[in-house]
Amino acid sequence: MVNLDFYSKINTELEKILRENSDNSALHKHKDENKNKSYALLMWFLNFYGQTQSYSKYITEGKGDNSCDIILDVEDVEKGKIFYVVQSKWNNEKNCSKLIDSTEFKSALDDFKLILLGEKKSSGNSDFNRKYKQLLKHAEENGQIKFIYLSLANFNSEVEDNIESFEKNYNTEVQVLDINRIKRDYIDFYYKKIIPNNPLESYYTPDEEIKLNIEQLGIRKNYLKIERPFDAYIFLIRPKTIYELFHKYKFKLFFKNVRNPLLSSKVNENIEETLKNEIPYFWYFNNGITALTTYVDEGINPTAKSINITGLQIINGAQTVYSVYKSYKNASIKDRKIMDKEAFLTMRLLRVNSEKLGLKITKYTNSQNPMEERDFWANDDIQVKLQQESFNTHYWYEKRRGEFRGAPKGIEIVPNEIFAIHHLAINLQKPNEACKALKERKDAFFLSRQDDKDGLYEEIFVENNISFHSMLSAMLLAKTVQPFVLDNFEVFPDTNFLQTVTLSKILLKKFINWKFKSDSVNVNKFILDNCEKKSELFGAVAYYTNRVTYEYLGFGENESGDFVNREKFSNFLHNSTKFELVKEHFEELQISEDIGQEIDGLALDIIREKEIDEEE
Repeated sequence: MVNLDFYSKINTELEKILRENSDNSALHKHKDENKNKSYALLMWFLNFYGQTQSYSKYITEGKGDNSCDIILDVEDVEKGKIFYVVQSKWNNEKNCSKLIDSTEFKSALDDFKLILLGEKKSSGNSDFNRKYKQLLKHAEENGQIKFIYLSLANFNSEVEDNIESFEKNYNTEVQVLDINRIKRDYIDFYYKKIIPNNPLESYYTPDEEIKLNIEQLGIRKNYLKIERPFDAYIFLIRPKTIYELFHKYKFKLFFKNVRNPLLSSKVNENIEETLKNEIPYFWYFNNGITALTTYVDEGINPTAKSINITGLQIINGAQTVYSVYKSYKNASIKDRKIMDKEAFLTMRLLRVNSEKLGLKITKYTNSQNPMEERDFWANDDIQVKLQQESFNTHYWYEKRRGEFRGAPKGIEIVPNEIFAIHHLAINLQKPNEACKALKERKDAFFLSRQDDKDGLYEEIFVENNISFHSMLSAMLLAKTVQPFVLDNFEVFPDTNFLQTVTLSKILLKKFINWKFKSDSVNVNKFILDNCEKKSELFGAVAYYTNRVTYEYLGFGENESGDFVNREKFSNFLHNSTKFELVKEHFEELQISEDIGQEIDGLALDIIREKEIDEEE
C-alpha cells in the first residue's frame, strides 16, 4: 500500500469523522473542510491509539495556532502521571510522499519549549488553559512530559539533530509519528488483528529484573526444579500476576514468540468464557505458558512467594496471557478477587542464555501446531525490515504464515519463501541452488547453516546486501516472463525456468543500457516500473535468451523452427559448472544494433499476436 493509497484511506476516515460530528463547532470552524482535517486527525489519533471516544477534554486549540494540540495526562504503571503534548500537521495529498518540513518541525519544537518553560500564553480556549495549568503544575513537581509530532508525511532525517538537542537540553522525549509509522500500526491493527504500540504509553522491556509472584503447589515447596541439562522450573501463578506483567510490558513479552496474540479468536473467547463462568476449572482446561529467562534467583527458599528473574520472554501461551489480561482488566473488583482465589496457571520457566538454544526450544514448544522453518525467523531484524519496506508497495511480505487476517483491495500477500527463492536464483544468480532446495529440502531457505549443512538462510538474507525492492523485482520478472517460458508457473522447479529468468535478467540489463545509451540504468527499478505495462518486452528478452542459449549449446532447430533436445537443454542448465559457462557467455555478450532491433521486433510480434487473439 503506497503512501498515496494510505493517505486516501485516512482521508476517507477523517471525512467520516467530520460528517458524524456536524454539531461540533470546533471541528467545523473553517469554511474549507480541508482546514478542519487537522482537528479531525487528532480525533482519529485518540480513537485509534488511545481507544477513546471522549475527545473534547483532550483536544485543545491555542489562539493563533496554525495547528491543533492535545494535552493529555496518562497514568503510567511505574512513573505515575505522564503528560503528553501532541501537535498535528495535516498535509495536502501531494505532500504525503514528501519529507516533513524541517522549518515547520523546528517551529513545533520552539512551541514545545515555550510549553515546557511555562512561557506559552493563555488562549481564548478554556480547555487549553485548564490543561495547560495542570501541565505546568506537573512540571513544577518534576513530572514527566513527552511531546509527539503527528504528520502524514515521511520522516525527515534532517530533524534528528534537533530532536537529540531538545531531549538533551530539556530532559524530555520527542516522538515523531510519520505516515510510515502510522501506516504500519494501521496494518497491524486492521490486517493482522494485533494491537500496535501506543505512543501515549511508556514501554518497558522485560530484560530488566522482574519480581514474579508464585503460589504454593501443595507439596511443601512452591516450585519444581529440573537441573539437567539446564535449570528449569514449574510454578503456579495467579491471573493478577499475568495481568500485571502484560499491563507493564505489553507485546514485548512475546518478542521471541512465533505467534502474536490475536485481538479476537475462538481460542481467546473460550479462555475468557472459562474465566468468567467456570473459574475453578481454568487450570484443568488450560495448558499454561512456557517462558524463557536469562536469570533466576539462586537458592530459592522452598516456601518463597516471589522470585527475581531477568529477561522474561513468553514463547508459548500468548493467547492465554492476552485473554487472561483482557478478562482481568474488564472484571469488577469482586470478580478479580474470585479469579485470584480460584484460578491458577502453570508456568514453565527455562533459564537459557543461548540464542540458538532459545530458538530451538521455541520451535519445539510450538510444534503441536503445524509450523514451518520460516515461522521461527519472523522476528529476525531482516525479516521485520523487509516487511516494513513492503508496506510501501502493492505486495506485502508475509514473514509469518497466516499473520495477515486480510488485506486492502489491490494488495497481494506474498510469502517470504517465494521472495527468497527468486532472490537466490535471480538476484544472487544461483538458480541451481534454488532448484535443488525446492526439489530436496524446501525448508532449506530458512535453515541456518549453523544448524544444517543445507541451510541457505545466511546466504540469502545478507543484511547489508538485500532490500525488498530488489526481491520484488526478481519475483515480478519471473512472474512476467512465465507465460513466455512455461505453461504452469508452479512446475518451475522441474524445468530450466529459474535458469532462464536468471540469464534473462543479464540480457535485459544489457538491452536497456543499449536502448537508453547509458550504463547507469537501474535494472531493478526498470523491472518494477515496466513489468506490467511492457510485459511484451520482457517476454521478448526471455524468448531471445532461450534462442542464444540454444545456439551457444549447439542444439539448433528442426524443420518446423522448434527447438530440439529440450530435455538435454534442461539437464545442461541444471549442471552448475555448465550453467556458469552459459552465464559467462551472456555476461560477455555485446548488444549490437541488430540484436537490439531483433528484440524490439520480437516484442512487436508479441503485441500483434495479442491483438489478434483479442480480436478473435
